[in-house]
Amino acid sequence: MLGTRLRILIVLTAALGCLGALASPAEAATSSQLLAKYQPVTALDPLEQFAPTTVDTFVDDSTLQQETAPGVWSVVDPSPTLAGLPTTGGIYRLDQTACSPAGGPDAVACYRNA
Repeated sequence: MLGTRLRILIVLTAALGCLGALASPAEAATSSQLLAKYQPVTALDPLEQFAPTTVDTFVDDSTLQQETAPGVWSVVDPSPTLAGLPTTGGIYRLDQTACSPAGGPDAVACYRNA
């Protein structure tokens, strides 16, 4: 019984030693190396109507609304800032009031221009 436990302990110790050798800090990639290797590349189609933009431009074009009852929205900040957006305490949305998805494909131009 003692011999079996001793063999198991030796095997586990050897396995842990191998794992430590595989993940040595000297060989670990830095964050910059990982980013350079795996960073996604964005390629837009020439017909794409929406180019990437900052979040700030979307927030600046919106009003901040809070749901006060199911399906009922009230403006709580007509000129929100990114730093002032709530993170807790209710259900909020940023609404670009000049545009409405109800217009279907015809509304795309409004969102693109905004």
